[in-house]
Amino acid sequence: MKLRQFLPLLALLTACTSNPGNETPYRDLNKNGKMDVYEDPGQPINARTDDLLQQMTLEEKAGMLFIDGVGIREDGELSEEPVVVNNGPRPSAASLLKNQKMTHFNIWGVPSLETLAKWHNNIQKLAEATRLGIPVTIASDPRHYFSKSIFSMEAQGFSQWPEQLGFAAIGDT
Repeated sequence: MKLRQFLPLLALLTACTSNPGNETPYRDLNKNGKMDVYEDPGQPINARTDDLLQQMTLEEKAGMLFIDGVGIREDGELSEEPVVVNNGPRPSAASLLKNQKMTHFNIWGVPSLETLAKWHNNIQKLAEATRLGIPVTIASDPRHYFSKSIFSMEAQGFSQWPEQLGFAAIGDT
């Protein structure tokens, strides 16, 4: 490539990738119009967590201490009504997030992987709209068992493997 062709291309790329004002891009999670320490990816983790904890209410801190099993609706949409899973009602993650300020959930019963992905995106959008925009963390009991153990959760679409005891019996050290 000749220098005459390269210089305009370089100028265009520089213009497209420059950040006017050298501002660090961030998401205004608490919607206050400024970048707080906890929103600044350039700050040390300890400073970010300290700032976030100072802004959290007692209810928000208490909500982070708990995890509850929740169900997922067949369509992946959020509801504040309990969801029936395995013939029993499970609380709604949306209700727990809004009312109890909980941000950790263990998923019971997954209709399909597509539904799980849709539900996960929906619950994260709801979490982002909360006062501080703290993301939700998701846990799940093993989904890969080939047997119907009480500690496994049935879901279609996941790879199936032996339980922990089966892996231990392999003897591969």
